[in-house]
Amino acid sequence: MKEELLSYIDERIAWHKGEQSRLKAEYRQDEAAHVQIAINVYNIFRSTYQAMKFDLAETLKRFSGIVSTWEENHKRACEHGDEEKRLIEEIKIARATEILRRAKEMEAMS
Repeated sequence: MKEELLSYIDERIAWHKGEQSRLKAEYRQDEAAHVQIAINVYNIFRSTYQAMKFDLAETLKRFSGIVSTWEENHKRACEHGDEEKRLIEEIKIARATEILRRAKEMEAMS
């Protein structure tokens, strides 16, 4: 399962990097910057997973704590009408939710 999850993360990073390159080529820098945020989320999960010595349960626990912070940041951004910060936090939460869902699916299949 370790290799399968890392492979999934690598595939998602590669896809997002391709998307980022396309957006940059189209001079859509703001959107490319938002894609970089998604790439960063995948890298955070990957680093956490490696730091936890590929212990998925511990990784999910730690990563969920990180996501909780992003959810609080999102709430504050909404309260203060900060649309850019709200969007950034939504991107992070969406990618994190995807990773957590996929990791749990893989765990259930193993």
